[in-house]
Amino acid sequence: MKFAVSAIMALLVMVGCQNSAQSFEEVSLKNEQGEVLATAEDFAGASLNEREGDTLITVKFEDESKAKELTERHLGETISVYLSEEVVSSPAIQTVIDSRSLEINGDYTKEEAELFVDSVNQ
Repeated sequence: MKFAVSAIMALLVMVGCQNSAQSFEEVSLKNEQGEVLATAEDFAGASLNEREGDTLITVKFEDESKAKELTERHLGETISVYLSEEVVSSPAIQTVIDSRSLEINGDYTKEEAELFVDSVNQ
């Protein structure tokens, strides 16, 4: 009986530890053909912003020219934002961005946006 109680307590402790650990996902930007254009390693950081009730993700690239290169090369195309293998947003590139930062908006939940930001900033 004492062993069974100890085993149950150990199991509860392990489950509690699993639930409290934050899981990070792989983040990436891919073009329409599935080619990876950027990963978390390309980003210096990410943050959340609110505008008119929408949650926006802002990513800052390590390389100052990366956002401009990416938006010039893929102007008018759709770029998909991935958390692991799940597409969370597919915005169209509407203009060339000449800065280190890129703003991502789309049909993702606030939780997905937070997970994206946390994964980039880990």
